[in-house]
Amino acid sequence: MAIWKEYFEVPTYRATHALVNEKLHWSERIFWLITIAICAGGSYHVIAHSIEDYNRQKAVFRVDTNYLDWTTYFPSVVICEKNGQTKALEKKKSELFGAKTSYQDNQVLHALDMAFYRPPRFGERFEACRNRPQECLQGNYSIYMKFRSVCTDLLTYCSYGTEKFDCCSEFLPVDTGYGKCFAFNNRGGSVKFNLTRTPTLIVEAKKPFLVLSVLSPGSVPTTKNTRYEIADSGATNFLPSSLHEIYVGIQDTVTLDPEGQMSIERRQCRYHEENNLKHFSFYSQSNCEIECYIEAQKKYCGCAAHIFPRLEEHEYCNLTGMLCTNFNKDIEAYMARDCVCLTNCENSEINKIGYIMNKIPDKFKWLGKGSQIRFIIKATPSTIRNIRYDSTPLLDLIVKIGGAVGFFLGCSFLSCIQLFYYFFIRPIANHYELKENRKNVFKNRKMNENFLVAKRKLRLRNVEKDIQNNLFKKKVQIWHVQRYHE
Repeated sequence: MAIWKEYFEVPTYRATHALVNEKLHWSERIFWLITIAICAGGSYHVIAHSIEDYNRQKAVFRVDTNYLDWTTYFPSVVICEKNGQTKALEKKKSELFGAKTSYQDNQVLHALDMAFYRPPRFGERFEACRNRPQECLQGNYSIYMKFRSVCTDLLTYCSYGTEKFDCCSEFLPVDTGYGKCFAFNNRGGSVKFNLTRTPTLIVEAKKPFLVLSVLSPGSVPTTKNTRYEIADSGATNFLPSSLHEIYVGIQDTVTLDPEGQMSIERRQCRYHEENNLKHFSFYSQSNCEIECYIEAQKKYCGCAAHIFPRLEEHEYCNLTGMLCTNFNKDIEAYMARDCVCLTNCENSEINKIGYIMNKIPDKFKWLGKGSQIRFIIKATPSTIRNIRYDSTPLLDLIVKIGGAVGFFLGCSFLSCIQLFYYFFIRPIANHYELKENRKNVFKNRKMNENFLVAKRKLRLRNVEKDIQNNLFKKKVQIWHVQRYHE
């Protein structure tokens, strides 16, 4: 209680010293107590309103045109296999089912549907497998992923600008909404390809049954972002052996938050490092959509498709589960209602400017051995970009809080430090000061005792001297008396 009294006696806050001033009448103390309570309530109301307003404010956008200072990266190009090629299929088919199995056998068709995830055929294949269950696997469909080609069996030639590079060193396997695909300039690559003027990426592949998507770096194809699928062998006008020229424009969106002051809720986006996903090692909007799809399938069907990453063996669907994942309407409703996926804070919007598809002439010179299709992707850097920034920085909130406390209570930041000092540092100092005082008292007491002992000894010594002197005087007197009588 004494420390509170001592603290209030110091005029840190206006009028608080009146509460502990014993010279004032009790009515004056009550008046100041009520006044201070009203001011504290007003300060609290203003501070609470300022914090609520700060949290309610979202990041805003502005347009930047200083394109000479930017570094724009080439978009991510993702190639997914659409179907199995007969030659490669025969080799892998023999490993799984034996050499005598023909391409049209039900078990092979069933394996293709599962390997390349063709849900529209699940109903037809389900009937065939139900009538002849010995020809179809009822589960463990991850084994069918062997029908998918590896990178070396898929891509034959790659170049960026005028420089050729090894396709499989930059087209790395990624998990997508369609299973394993191969992505260029995505996260994990050894080189970041940036735009210099209008660079050109040339890719040749052995198989014409492909889907090529052009997306923001870090994104992958999903069932919700099909608009980025530019070349699809499933299209009605697709030419199997053809030359595809693709022209895209890029518009970047960046976030100005160098000190990380904005929360995720305020900026309404996530960085790749702010990962809250269970099935992916980094965050992106497309990865979030895939995870939503996995959770929806597990919620309404009790399992998930075998093409999705990081699932336990018991979480994969059997044939009945695969039918459920395809035809259950609650899954799509869940995706539309409950799947909230924020965009990336560093994102690129890819706009298709042009797409030209031409049939390859008979005497066309391929750059890679065994090529059947060529993609030429040209990206044009944008002269504008969007900047997401904080319209109400944290410093503004601090100024508002300081103004409210100073206006109502008349204190400053030093008052807060003084409060900390009085209740945390001052007691420690008082403790050591009291300890030191006790030492000094003991020391002084010891010195006084020693002084008294010495004084007593001196007094005794003086008394002894006086006695000796008196005895000597008496002896002298006796001697004089004796001499006188003689």
